[in-house]
Amino acid sequence: MNLPPGQYVLQVVLPVPLAQRFDYLCPPQIAPIQRGTRVLVPFGKRRLVGMVSACTTKSSLPVARLLPVIKIFEECEPLLNKELMDLLDWCTRYYKHAPGEVVFNALPPALRRAPGNYLRRKANSASQVMAEKD
Repeated sequence: MNLPPGQYVLQVVLPVPLAQRFDYLCPPQIAPIQRGTRVLVPFGKRRLVGMVSACTTKSSLPVARLLPVIKIFEECEPLLNKELMDLLDWCTRYYKHAPGEVVFNALPPALRRAPGNYLRRKANSASQVMAEKD
């Protein structure tokens, strides 16, 4: 389905064991997002960090079913460049593995999460340790 002018669909890979890419609406005030940029998207009842694999003006789903991206993490320059994304696409095809799992296994653990989650978890575990000592 074609979108109105100025509206883009982001094909996002997520760290789930499904061999597909998921379509999300790009925020209208933002120019097309580059491939290799991390985004936060709704997925079922949770929010996941995903990686943009393409930015298009077409989707196989109706526009009404597409959910918007919650947050874009790298607005200036993508985290993964074109060459690395091409290599990871090749790995997905060659090893017949889910694209999101391939991409996210190429990232260090700190970049697989949304910024802030790590700090919150460390603060919670530190407060639990302090509570146990009392």
